[in-house]
Amino acid sequence: MDMNDAMALAQQALRSGWTPHKARLALLAHLHRERRYLDRRKAQGLVTPFDEVTEADQLALAIAICWLVEDTTNHQP
Repeated sequence: MDMNDAMALAQQALRSGWTPHKARLALLAHLHRERRYLDRRKAQGLVTPFDEVTEADQLALAIAICWLVEDTTNHQP
């Protein structure tokens, strides 16, 4: 997936009525879902390279959510 693919998906979301609020909620839900998965895997002692990549993705997703909230807050009237 590249930026063009991401833009195409974003356009699809906008046509479907997605709002910044709905996007933030979906991202937070995804973050929570993956966190539960990673915590369960660690408790079972089943950490794999995929889990490590997922952990890094969590960091990127968390900061993107924060930036999205910050950007939305700065542009409110």
